[in-house]
Amino acid sequence: MAAERICAKIDVDKAHKDAFISIYQSYKKDMSSVRTIKPSVTGDSEQAIEAKICCDFVKSEKILEIRKNYYEQFRTILRPSQIQKMYDIEREWGKP
Repeated sequence: MAAERICAKIDVDKAHKDAFISIYQSYKKDMSSVRTIKPSVTGDSEQAIEAKICCDFVKSEKILEIRKNYYEQFRTILRPSQIQKMYDIEREWGKP
């Protein structure tokens, strides 16, 4: 499970492990819901390209909103350096 691997890599102590895993799983669920957002028009037309760009803006805003929200939750059990390391690991694994 990704949550447990990250937990080990960022040195979450035993007292906070279960809380981290619970928060992380909710965080990943919310982040994966962003991937389902699709542009309203597809194809290579100017309208479709604009729809894709606008959709990318919406996705970026949602991701930022989710990260801000969960940062506050992660911050109750992790140090900022642990949170940054978690983000770095996700980026390394190719999962925002």
